[in-house]
Amino acid sequence: MKGEVFQLCSVITAAKNALNTQTFIQYEPLSYERGTVFQFVPEAEGQKGETIEGVDSWYARCVYNGMEDVKILAPTAVKDRRVLGFVNTSQNIMLCFYPDDVIHMWMPRWVMDKDRKGWHIIYTEKIWENHPAGKPEYKDNTEIFKAALVEISRFSKELGFEGWSNVFNRSIAMLEGGFDYAADDEKILEEFKKKGRSMPPRTHLELPGHNRDLFEAASNADVFGSMGSWNDGPAAKAAAEGKLEEYNKLSDMLFNQIALAVMYAINQW
Repeated sequence: MKGEVFQLCSVITAAKNALNTQTFIQYEPLSYERGTVFQFVPEAEGQKGETIEGVDSWYARCVYNGMEDVKILAPTAVKDRRVLGFVNTSQNIMLCFYPDDVIHMWMPRWVMDKDRKGWHIIYTEKIWENHPAGKPEYKDNTEIFKAALVEISRFSKELGFEGWSNVFNRSIAMLEGGFDYAADDEKILEEFKKKGRSMPPRTHLELPGHNRDLFEAASNADVFGSMGSWNDGPAAKAAAEGKLEEYNKLSDMLFNQIALAVMYAINQW
């Protein structure tokens, strides 16, 4: 999963846990974060909106302002999956719900810090005018998601990409429950060590029950990036073999199911 999407999900999950338990937010910045800033809308016309640094301070201000809930809104389709390999293209936003059916939107923008080898994230707040009444409800799409994974795993094998097939099968195993995330983390860490590489500890969101499996499966199956991703070699091979139409159909289906899975996993609890 792209870092900008994961960070947004991480902020929302931490905020929901704090709201549900009526405690201070517990947010651990990711290894590539070098600072997160929130730019609030002005309280009155002609004024400058307040800028707050840090997720903790942002959450405290939102609660003070009356925030009751927080959710993610993700696009379920894109015109060109290839652009997803670039930063600031995910179009995911955070929704904050207030009394009297007031909804505020937060749009993230990532800026590289080359000196500190990481990213600054700037969230900008807007008020959602004329939105649909009430809070959106989301359905568990586990079975449809699993079916999409089975199909694209089969197609991966047909193209000769056993590695990609294994990636999708791994998500299927997560959806089936009982997945040992600790053992899987250790296995991945050992594989990196064998290659002489290091990696920071993997972050797992504090989600309840099956929501965690659904999110982990979606995160693992989010393979749309730049060079070396599902958008690269498999697309070229499918075009060469006259299977580009099937490739696009299955890829669009997977993207759609990932978005639906993320919204249910993050929002519906």
